Amino acid sequence: MNARRRTYIDPEVQGALARRLVLHWAIFIIAAAILIFGMNWLSDPFTPAATHFQRMTSDYGPALLVLVCLAPIFVFDAVRLSNRFTGPMLRFKNAAKSLASGERPAKIQLRRGDFWQEVAADFNRVIDRFDPSAKPDHQPPSTTTRRGVAATEFAVCLPVLMLLLLGTIECCSMIFLKQTLAVAAYEGGHAALAPGATSAQARVAAEAILTERRIAGGSVEITPRPLESIAEGEFFDIRVSAPTNANRILNDPVRPPLVCRRRSRRPQPRRRGAILVLVAVLMPVFVLMAAFAIDLAWMQLVRTELRTATDSASRAGAKTLSLRQSEALARTAAVQAAARNTVAGTPLTVDPADVTFGQSTQANPNARFAFSVGGSPVNAVRVQGLRTASSADGGVNLFFGSMLGSEEFEPRLTATSTVLDRDIAIVIDRSGSMGLDISIPYDANGQNCGPMGSRTRFAALNSAIGVFLNELELTIPNEQVALVSYSSSFNTRCGNRRLRYNTSNTDRALTFTYSRITSSMDDFMTDGIGGGTAIGEGLREGISALEDARPYAIKTIILMTDGRHNTGVSPESMVPSARAAGITIHTVTFSPAADINRMRAIANSAGGRSFHADTSGDLSSAFRDIARTLPVLVTAAGRRRSALGSRSAPGSRSALGRRWGRKRRMGATTVEFALVAPAFFLVIMSMFEFTRLNVLRHTADNAAYEAARVAIVPGATTAQARTEANRLLTIVGARGASVNFNPGTITPETDSVTVTVTIPLDSNGWVVPRFTRGRTLTSSATMRTERVRSR
Repeated sequence: MNARRRTYIDPEVQGALARRLVLHWAIFIIAAAILIFGMNWLSDPFTPAATHFQRMTSDYGPALLVLVCLAPIFVFDAVRLSNRFTGPMLRFKNAAKSLASGERPAKIQLRRGDFWQEVAADFNRVIDRFDPSAKPDHQPPSTTTRRGVAATEFAVCLPVLMLLLLGTIECCSMIFLKQTLAVAAYEGGHAALAPGATSAQARVAAEAILTERRIAGGSVEITPRPLESIAEGEFFDIRVSAPTNANRILNDPVRPPLVCRRRSRRPQPRRRGAILVLVAVLMPVFVLMAAFAIDLAWMQLVRTELRTATDSASRAGAKTLSLRQSEALARTAAVQAAARNTVAGTPLTVDPADVTFGQSTQANPNARFAFSVGGSPVNAVRVQGLRTASSADGGVNLFFGSMLGSEEFEPRLTATSTVLDRDIAIVIDRSGSMGLDISIPYDANGQNCGPMGSRTRFAALNSAIGVFLNELELTIPNEQVALVSYSSSFNTRCGNRRLRYNTSNTDRALTFTYSRITSSMDDFMTDGIGGGTAIGEGLREGISALEDARPYAIKTIILMTDGRHNTGVSPESMVPSARAAGITIHTVTFSPAADINRMRAIANSAGGRSFHADTSGDLSSAFRDIARTLPVLVTAAGRRRSALGSRSAPGSRSALGRRWGRKRRMGATTVEFALVAPAFFLVIMSMFEFTRLNVLRHTADNAAYEAARVAIVPGATTAQARTEANRLLTIVGARGASVNFNPGTITPETDSVTVTVTIPLDSNGWVVPRFTRGRTLTSSATMRTERVRSR
């Protein structure tokens, strides 16, 4: 056994091979453990690292242990296989020594399965022809020595490695180019939603993002054009594009220099670990690239979350200002709404001092709103959302900020919401049924001639309109009110006078003096009422009464009836005219005999709400709710450049020395490249995966926010909001995502809507879904509903 070991085993060569296998096996296991831990941490960055480590140990510990246990088996098998070539080489070495000393060597006998059998046969034929009489100083012809093998393989492998590196950088650049274009389109659409927005303003908002991100050659297309001509409720598209060839990091092909050297006659180097040295030099570049990609996506995500929270806070403050007429309560509502939305995993804390009140005005009907602090009357709330070092929540920590020269990201955004003025036409039913006594069920003997009794339906309407006007007196905006009445053409004698009415009349034109409205209602109470129910004619007259509305005001009709349409044009035929004029119609039905379903359909088709009252108290409550329902619109969304510390360009210089030895190692670089290539590919694919996860998280937040914006519009359904969320998720190819709403059904009484978007990571991984199995990305947005349609 010892003789065989001396004959067939070379401890130096095979020991080096065993050590190299053990080294690469250890590097692979350590790299796999680090990548597993990193992916788990990125999928849930707010969980403590110790928890991730415990989870990794329990999930993947057995697999890593198996890999460790397999290492000796593979090393032993590699050493046994190496006997097949180290043994023959040792025999050739000994024979060469005999020839060098002038002795006749013995023939080489190899075992079955050894390498170089043909070489041994050729060598034995040379021995048979050996001439003892030859001159002593005669040297056998030397074989051609392969010099520079490691250097040649290094020159071949280096372009491949550089191509992997630069290709990864280029792919990440294209991914973020697409993300930037999506953000630019989103910002352009956000700007276009503001009242009076123009195509030029939307284009400027989108181009500002492209400029900030240094995107060259970008273009913004808005369809249909111009934006000012798009009717309310219609969709428009903003498409942002940029040429990829103008935004590539590598504009020219990579051409590695060709270096030609004269062959050297000196002994060749024994190159060890050439690729490992290259990996050590290039790994910081890979790490910096991955760090930049992750932090950039994280910064964009934080900015979107801050915008969502700030918009929600300003809307909540304006809505409370409208309903409660108190700046203190509005400030509290804004702070609470901000806290219900998270920014970088933390509920946003808004300083009460960052909630300011003022006045928003328009220079003309097509202009944007301009906010000024103070002023009278107060109709706007501005909220400033801060994540700076001086704010309550502090700056946003970057994952790899210390590597990039800036440890914190400090975004700041402002949003302004305005309570808009309204011009209102109250369209009342003065038909004969309004003279029925509400205290007597099934009363068929209504009163026509005045004075009207206090228990008639018309008296209850008179009281409800008084409540409505009193509520308007308490609101901050100034509303104009007109009074329109309808029945049918009516002519009857009441005592010694005649009571005459046209089918419909504008009894009071739009006025700020509400006493004129009450005076007209008192006239009806004194004179009397009568006729049929021409609801369509009353609606036509109400539309006409609002032709003199203020150019900046929201136009609203309150259509009231106690019966069913029975004469004149149908009310449905007048709805298109109301919609064309930008008028919202609320309907109020009074008494069980009213056509509730028909009036509800009219309100839904005109963007309003439908109320039903069975008693006098219910009727007053309905009018009170309408008075408190004032439109709130986000009229300004400020955007400031986020603060980010200067970055120092990391640089390193590495000197690669040469180690010369007595033995040549052929193919060392190729073997080493084959061993480290899986780790290289795993690192590259992991960087794609990290970027993908951040893009998905960003998209989930955008989808939740946009779905919430759709859901808060009057008349919206969860199906419409879900369609909008799915549209955004489809853009990035998110699979298996779910969109949930709380409450599940949106009704006119819904106070707020919470949209939650959940994306399963195991269905959306590009490379290794196994690492994210069972994990999900969840994003939610909460917004208060709009109770009337905004223009």
